[in-house]
Amino acid sequence: MVSVRSLASLRDDNAGTPPLVRGRPRDADAVLRRAVASVASFARAHPDLVILGGLLLVAVLVRGAFVFRAPLFLRRDSVAYFQSGYALANGLGFDLPLRRTPLYPLFVAGVVWTLGEDLRGLAVAQHLLGLVTVAATYWLGTAMFGRVAGALAGLMVALSAPLLIHEHYILAEPLFIPLLTLGLLALVYAIRRDRGRLYVLGGVTLALAALSRPIGQALLPVAPLAILVHTRSIRSTLRPAALVLAGFALVLVPWTIRTAATSGQVGGAGAVGQSLVGRIVRHDEGFVLPSPDSAAPTGDPRQAEIRRLILTQMARDARPSAINHRIRTVFELSEAEANARMQAVAIEIFMSQPGRYVEGTLAKFRRLLVGEDERLRVHWSTRKDGELRDAWTDESRIAHLYAPPSAVEELEYPTAEALTRIFQPHAWSWLLAPLALLGLGWGLARGPRGASVLLLLTVLALVFPSAALVGYVPRYRYPIDPLLAVFVGGGAMALASLGRLAYARWGRRGRAGRTMPAPV
Repeated sequence: MVSVRSLASLRDDNAGTPPLVRGRPRDADAVLRRAVASVASFARAHPDLVILGGLLLVAVLVRGAFVFRAPLFLRRDSVAYFQSGYALANGLGFDLPLRRTPLYPLFVAGVVWTLGEDLRGLAVAQHLLGLVTVAATYWLGTAMFGRVAGALAGLMVALSAPLLIHEHYILAEPLFIPLLTLGLLALVYAIRRDRGRLYVLGGVTLALAALSRPIGQALLPVAPLAILVHTRSIRSTLRPAALVLAGFALVLVPWTIRTAATSGQVGGAGAVGQSLVGRIVRHDEGFVLPSPDSAAPTGDPRQAEIRRLILTQMARDARPSAINHRIRTVFELSEAEANARMQAVAIEIFMSQPGRYVEGTLAKFRRLLVGEDERLRVHWSTRKDGELRDAWTDESRIAHLYAPPSAVEELEYPTAEALTRIFQPHAWSWLLAPLALLGLGWGLARGPRGASVLLLLTVLALVFPSAALVGYVPRYRYPIDPLLAVFVGGGAMALASLGRLAYARWGRRGRAGRTMPAPV
């Protein structure tokens, strides 16, 4: 028989053991609360890490869902880029056409050598570079306008349909855009902290961007002008500007010397003629072409014959690359000489119709800034285009890698298209454009003035030469999308600041009116 004292002792022994509530200890809620508090504490201590992790997670989910649902997209430039990189990866030399810069083919070579020949490996590598762009945009926006502005800018880049689509092209833009954004980020930090190493790093990174796309060379004067605006003193500008230019020279001078030694041309200058002819025959229908038999501005009979052939081919709407190849074949010219002759003919046409040239350039500049709605079907069709297929398969080294979209990819097309409809900046231009202008104005008026000028001049340096030399090619504007997103974030913060100021001013008046004593 159990005594009362024994029962009491047993009850006391079990008093410290928590009873089970629905199969779990009662203190599980306390554990959960402690875990939530720990996470909240970590977020407060490391807000940048948490926000950046969230942005990268969004970017990874979007790109991961897209990368295996669509074939890599192509342009005519894709063939030369990939073939050069593929040949280098397989020990077949590095034969780069005159109008191509080397860094993207080197990137292709590295991907092929590391991940193999499957084009999906290149797609994955390029979308990983897209994550770099997202992170760099966040830090750029944060450095200029604060953490919330950086988060908004990073989110826009993470979801941007044009950037997602063009990361999926065999083109230099997937490499150029992250390098551009990183270079500007380094310069913004350099301007704000006056660190010499950051100035050099910014110059080196922007020079690498210029080795990805020749238009990057237009950024050479941008940093010194932005530094001058920041310091407001020519004397204080000399040292940091010299450091940036030294960074540029460290990368560009060796390649310029190599190009001059092999082709007689400096950098990508030899491609200007072909681009200008393309502007006339493919991107601007307003020019009147001279008759092939009209008097040539030169008395050299050979140059007159070359001019006649160029004008004849332009009248037939031939591709600039085809014109270049034709005059090289007929007159036994080098690639640089052929481009020089095409440049002379294009300038002759522009000089005879300067009003048409200026009007067309400004119109194309406006269109490039506005952008357009990017439809996936247009880009998808590049893997079905007969001319692009023939251009690729004509190259025996890489012909085996070409294939139209597979049956599985065609079935996945609706999902891939839905991913590109999440955020189309052009559809929101009615809101984004005013916010970007407000952010630019806020930065110029309230600061950071030097960094704002840096981004503004970069936008102008990239877009205006593209309009003037090439015409309306929408992909030429997408490198500036992260910069515009930063200004949009700044505009949102400016709007919030103005709203707080207005509320403080008018709210105080309203409260004062309510507390005034009633008249006697």
